[in-house]
Amino acid sequence: MKKAYIFPGIGYHCDKPLLYYTKKLLKDYEIIEIQFKNLDFDIQVSEEKAFQQAKEQMKEVDSSTLFVSKSIGTYCAARLAKEYKIQKNIYFTPLEDTMPYIKKEDLIFSGSKDQWANYDVLKKYTDSDMYPIFWTYVNLN
Repeated sequence: MKKAYIFPGIGYHCDKPLLYYTKKLLKDYEIIEIQFKNLDFDIQVSEEKAFQQAKEQMKEVDSSTLFVSKSIGTYCAARLAKEYKIQKNIYFTPLEDTMPYIKKEDLIFSGSKDQWANYDVLKKYTDSDMYPIFWTYVNLN
C-alpha cells in the first residue's frame, strides 16, 4: 500500500481541518503522522529540531510516497523529499525556508494572513513561473 506522511505545524496538529480532511481524501494510502515534540514557537529555533525529529520517523519511503505538510512541517517535508527523491508533495502555508526545496510539480496552498508563512516571499516565488500551481486564500491563514 502507498504511504502518505503527514507533517503538522506548530500548534496545528494532524486533526485540524486542513490535515484532517486531506487524510480523509487519501483513502488508498496508509497514513503516517509525524509527531513533533517540544518545539519552540520561534520557527528559526525549531526548524532543525523538527527536521531531525521527522527524519527519525521515516520508514519505508519509496517513489510512491506522498508528503502532505503544514507550516514548519513543510520545511521538514521539503528537505526530506529532496533527500528521498519524493515526487508528490502538498504544502499548506510553506515557510520561506521551504521555498528553495519546492519543485514545480508540487502543490502549494497558502493564505495571505498566516503568521509564519511570508506571503510576499511566497508570491515572489510563484510569480516567477517556477511554481505554477499556487492557490491563495486572501485574509485566511
